[in-house]
Amino acid sequence: MANITLGQILHTNTNEPLGTTGGALHVQLNGSKTEITALTNTPLGAGANYTTAWKDGTDGRLIGISVRADTIVTVVLQRADDESGGNSSGSSRNYAVTLLPNSDGGYLPPISVDGWYKIQVINPTSAAQTQLKVNEINTWGNTTPKAVRVHLAYNAEIRTADYQSPFNNSALKVADMGFFGNGTHPIFIKNGLDQEIAVSITYAGDDNILANVGNFTLAAGATTLKTNQDFAGLDIPTRRIYLGIKASEAPTSGAVNAFTIAMMGGH
Repeated sequence: MANITLGQILHTNTNEPLGTTGGALHVQLNGSKTEITALTNTPLGAGANYTTAWKDGTDGRLIGISVRADTIVTVVLQRADDESGGNSSGSSRNYAVTLLPNSDGGYLPPISVDGWYKIQVINPTSAAQTQLKVNEINTWGNTTPKAVRVHLAYNAEIRTADYQSPFNNSALKVADMGFFGNGTHPIFIKNGLDQEIAVSITYAGDDNILANVGNFTLAAGATTLKTNQDFAGLDIPTRRIYLGIKASEAPTSGAVNAFTIAMMGGH
């Protein structure tokens, strides 16, 4: 087999096949068996999604996903006990993270699911994509966790003084951290609005028990970083995290952007 890099594999366009067989490319990386399968290269319309069937991940494989797109995308990995999507053992887990693939890399490191799984890629914007390429990367062997940038607010053009959250504003995102593990999540936020904002950080547990981790204000045009030195709760494990935002007065221009860095993957 010719020597190729992972970067070549992930960034090859659909007109430049790398000798795949049956839709999958088998490579050897650092002694671990790796299989890369192209899932789709059909751009998604506004609000549309691509979803696989349930797949068998009971053989110890780690599931990674690479995405290239010209919009933000939300990537969902769902886990079940069987191919019907059932969870009789109560061990349902999933993650749902929003990425800006062409800027943030769009590579979700391999994660162990130890069960059946399916992958969903969503275009959460109001614009149709012109570019999309999704690969599934299955690895058998040990891997190292990697840092992933997960968006909590993306170009949130808030124009009201009412409280905003992912539940009434689609530009704010819930990061489902079900697989992430280490629980240390610094929050980066830029207030591009022309009004001061009050920000709340909320964690949610498996039983949807909500916990307020911290609150702060951010002046118009300001940027800040919040870590566990500001709010002790940012260094404990959690399942989901999201922001609430309330402007002091109705803004007339600008947007809020925010993201967290999560260590993801590994086995």
